[in-house]
Amino acid sequence: MNNSVSILASSFDNKLNLLIKCKYFSEAYISYNSLSINTLQNLCFRIPKAALLHGKSVGFALQNSRFRNAKQLLLIFYRNILTKSK
Repeated sequence: MNNSVSILASSFDNKLNLLIKCKYFSEAYISYNSLSINTLQNLCFRIPKAALLHGKSVGFALQNSRFRNAKQLLLIFYRNILTKSK
């Protein structure tokens, strides 16, 4: 139980240190209430997160289209092989 509390406390301290080091708020006074910390987290970390998620969705879309194309080619291949030529 104490380990989980210490891990949570250390992760909170790490996040707070990251917020203090954020380049947009390096000279600003950081209040320790939850609203300001939440706002700073959103401003510092939302933009890279959105970019990463966009990259993932594009990758999955390409993978799905490749799978669909391969499935269509496989159906055409089977149709050509399995049909009798006259």
